[in-house]
Amino acid sequence: MLLRYADHRNYDYMIKNLLANIINSIKKVEKEHKGDFESISFWLANTCRLHNNMKWYSGDEHFIQDNTGTHKEHCLRNFDLAEYR
Repeated sequence: MLLRYADHRNYDYMIKNLLANIINSIKKVEKEHKGDFESISFWLANTCRLHNNMKWYSGDEHFIQDNTGTHKEHCLRNFDLAEYR
């Protein structure tokens, strides 16, 4: 939702900063919990969910062809997240 808000307000810096922090946090958790399967699987599931949401709301025709009308209304308008996917 924060990505959609930043897109709506056209805050380029906020999106880049948010995604960089997400990536760094995932890497940090991975390093801190190397042997903990439950933590890693939890973060992996959340990361997959984030990736799927980024595809759904990207506005890319390849990904949104099966979206509902509501999903299409909420697609990002100002930013392309392809480099982060």
